[in-house]
Amino acid sequence: MCVASTNKSLESVYERQRDHINATFSKTSQDVDTLEPIFKGMSDKINKIQAIWLLILKDSQTLANKLSDMKSTNYEVALKRYATTLEATYGALYFTLEQYSLAVQCQHRH
Repeated sequence: MCVASTNKSLESVYERQRDHINATFSKTSQDVDTLEPIFKGMSDKINKIQAIWLLILKDSQTLANKLSDMKSTNYEVALKRYATTLEATYGALYFTLEQYSLAVQCQHRH
């Protein structure tokens, strides 16, 4: 009788532990499902930031090349043309980055 009682007691402990683990796993699964869109959104933002960064790197190389070209030319017309192009291109880039920075700062404050 003692062995049967011990077995029944062990089965009861096992069932409680199993039920607790199943409930914990279910809760964890629900939590992960809730967080998945947040992680996806963060991943999308990181990918966009990386793409912007790569564009900035490419543009910085273009700017360095144009500045080098400007230094090597003696023609005033060419210098004015380069200056106009640089001002238009990098002025727009600067404005865009400033707007992006302000938007990011506002999101972090709220």
